[in-house]
Amino acid sequence: MSTIRLSETERKKPLSYDPSAKKFLYLADIQRGRVFPPQELDEESKQALTLKRLEMEEPFSIEALGAMDKEQQMDEVRKGTEKGREIVRAEIAYLVETIEGIKRGGIV
Repeated sequence: MSTIRLSETERKKPLSYDPSAKKFLYLADIQRGRVFPPQELDEESKQALTLKRLEMEEPFSIEALGAMDKEQQMDEVRKGTEKGREIVRAEIAYLVETIEGIKRGGIV
């Protein structure tokens, strides 16, 4: 099995959120077995996690949901629009796969 190394930017961003401790969880937390599955978070926590991750991103523009830059995506998420909900769903799906890869040892 080949191992995928997360980029430095991805290594700094939270991968989940622990609602009981009210803390974001990072790569080191997941590697130590401290996991709260992002798909089990309430919608508010999913939105906060997505916004935190977007906030930490370098400036970008994406065409998949229509031409939107980082700030426009964050605004859509904050407003809870359909595009914002799609962004959150996509981010949570990515995080679920990433955490599973970390747990299997395929992502470091």
